[in-house]
Amino acid sequence: MDILIEFILEMLFEGLFAGASSKRVPGPLRVIFIIILLLIYAAFIGIFVLMGVSLIDEGNKGGGVAMIVFGLAVAALLLWMVFRERRKKLEKMQREQNSDLPGRYY
Repeated sequence: MDILIEFILEMLFEGLFAGASSKRVPGPLRVIFIIILLLIYAAFIGIFVLMGVSLIDEGNKGGGVAMIVFGLAVAALLLWMVFRERRKKLEKMQREQNSDLPGRYY
């Protein structure tokens, strides 16, 4: 049963990632895929933060702080990945524009 759930989730995430980054997919559909991915990650991060807050309320401050820090670390990693991909795309566009100029070889 675990293998089946893992397979279904893997197909879902791979499909969403591929659809969100492919130029063959229409723009509005890509936006929908990105929103779905953001909601999934926001729920994942929110669960860790809420678990951390509930652990702190129960008296387990070390575990609660660790859960909150883990949730925030996942959020920071996600933002870093988004900014890195955006920077790569911008650099690729700049190289393509510079290659069109006569007399320059990059």
